[in-house]
Amino acid sequence: MTKTDSTITPRFKHLSDMERGELCAYVKLGLSFTEIGVKMNRHKSTISREHKRGSVQQINKNRKAFTAYFPDAGACVYRENRTNCGAPSVVMKARSFLRFAETKILKDNWSPDAVVGMAKRSPEWKNSFIPCTKTIYNLIDTGELSVINIDLFLKVKRSTKKKRPHEINALWDRVSRRAAHQLRPVKNLDTGKSIPLLERNPMTRHY
Repeated sequence: MTKTDSTITPRFKHLSDMERGELCAYVKLGLSFTEIGVKMNRHKSTISREHKRGSVQQINKNRKAFTAYFPDAGACVYRENRTNCGAPSVVMKARSFLRFAETKILKDNWSPDAVVGMAKRSPEWKNSFIPCTKTIYNLIDTGELSVINIDLFLKVKRSTKKKRPHEINALWDRVSRRAAHQLRPVKNLDTGKSIPLLERNPMTRHY
């Protein structure tokens, strides 16, 4: 069984600027990473990585190099790393296709679905990156394309309003009456016996 001396529950959160200042103060006091982690309720690996990010080489008055931790340096490195993380932008990756899609939508009145479907079947776009239809709609909604929602005839025509309760009740009443009419007893005109539901012909009108 693996033995560990740490009783800290990982929180998996990045250090704040205040915590970086607190870390700098503990480092100047000469505490170890383990002791600092216990005081700050952080894992010692988190303290070690942050200390490495914010460490800057300095030269003292005797012209000897030494390494010191600065909270501002750690914060700058953290923000730079955050800007470089994440998936690359689809706009840059599919620039040529998005220009083609804008032309087809604005000039030829094509829908995004038609543009994507045609491009996937065309040999011309075989080796190009083609975003999905939902991605194109998202780019239009966020304003990253020159196309706006008023240019999409089917999207503007589509109703996004939810049915009101009385409309739903009226629809349910019509469906219930129709179902009751179809389930009512039906008799054979020749024999006078009732026809089972499974034996009824839906194309025949019974009276």
